[in-house]
Amino acid sequence: MKLAYLLAGGMSRRFGSNKARVLVRGKPLVVTLADDLNRLDWQVSIVAQTTEDYRDLGLPVIADLHRDSGPMAGIMAALSNCQSRGFESCLIANCDLIPPKGDWPRCWAWLDAMETLWSSSSSSIVVFESIDFMPLPGLYASGLCELAAKLWDSGKRSLRELHQAVQASEQRAIAKVSWPGNDMPRTFNTPEELSAIVADDLNSGSIS
Repeated sequence: MKLAYLLAGGMSRRFGSNKARVLVRGKPLVVTLADDLNRLDWQVSIVAQTTEDYRDLGLPVIADLHRDSGPMAGIMAALSNCQSRGFESCLIANCDLIPPKGDWPRCWAWLDAMETLWSSSSSSIVVFESIDFMPLPGLYASGLCELAAKLWDSGKRSLRELHQAVQASEQRAIAKVSWPGNDMPRTFNTPEELSAIVADDLNSGSIS
């Protein structure tokens, strides 16, 4: 068994409603993602504002350590929970991943590449190779929760600052893996961005 955490505690202000509940394949997106990961032997927990969020969907939920404080707070909650359960690493992903062209089976092909790189390196983080800063999805060492807490207390509360601190450490490293193929999963922040994904990449009827 492996642990995975889907960050779903954001306010979705630009989208106008909860992105995690957008219907994909007839189910809320966060459920679609969790179901797929569960089938791949990942035990999925949702990181949300409170433990009551998403209970109606039948998903295990852990609460952000700091509410309304962005993805860094969500990652801290995930790492702390992972470490408390005795796991050395976990998958952390955003809740608004949409696969290219509706190809959900291939959407998870990158997990194999990430796990292979993780097992063959001494890295504390494994993420995608990207021109832009792309901290999620990724594999994170649970031991990073102490570093993240120190950064938080010092006022450094962004994922970029966490990555910079990891890169500056002699004991830790960040490894990057190439996405298998040309198309990477997309994320969305506005209804217009979601509409563009549906129009460009997803098979008809994939999202309703």
